[in-house]
Amino acid sequence: MIEIQKVGMNKILRYSLVVATLLYFGGCAVTTLTLDSNNILLHIDGKDLKTEGKSISKEFNNFGKLFLTQNIVKLSDQSIVVYEKVVIDSSYELNFPTKTTISILFGAKSITPIYINKGLHIYQIRLKDGKVLNLIAEQFADQQISFVYGMSTKQIKKILQELDAESRYPLIDRVVKLENNKKSILSKWSMKMVNFAPLITPQRLGFGF
Repeated sequence: MIEIQKVGMNKILRYSLVVATLLYFGGCAVTTLTLDSNNILLHIDGKDLKTEGKSISKEFNNFGKLFLTQNIVKLSDQSIVVYEKVVIDSSYELNFPTKTTISILFGAKSITPIYINKGLHIYQIRLKDGKVLNLIAEQFADQQISFVYGMSTKQIKKILQELDAESRYPLIDRVVKLENNKKSILSKWSMKMVNFAPLITPQRLGFGF
């Protein structure tokens, strides 16, 4: 188990190094959504948005060719969100567009795109029980995806304001509020879903990380 975790962490570190290199040479071209020093950091269009918080739980999972890190984070206003980061093996890539991947992972009845720009996606997800979940996703490349969910609509509106952006559709205010326990993790990752949905596929074109 320790060796498997080391391999997974090496993949994540390698991807992070590539992103850092692209940021260095490409300036503001890369959109990133990261958890750093307990803060959720969003970088897009030369803007750096920080949501202060503290990671109170962290879990690492290995699904063969897919490496998943999940953090339960308490924000400065005491609300709970979940931050998830996925890195794919260099010979594989995500099989679907961002919206489809998210829909599968959360068993969504429907997804309303609130804002999409340069790899950044803000959605309101209608879950199977009819409740609405706010989610922000970042997919810079086909071999990684990061997302955070559980924010209030007030927090989403603040982010949109800082981005000088408007919602594509009216926002629903009554949304899922997460609790400080493992039940807050609403994504349904499994070996079957990764390999037989399948969420990942052998790399088609381009280069891998």
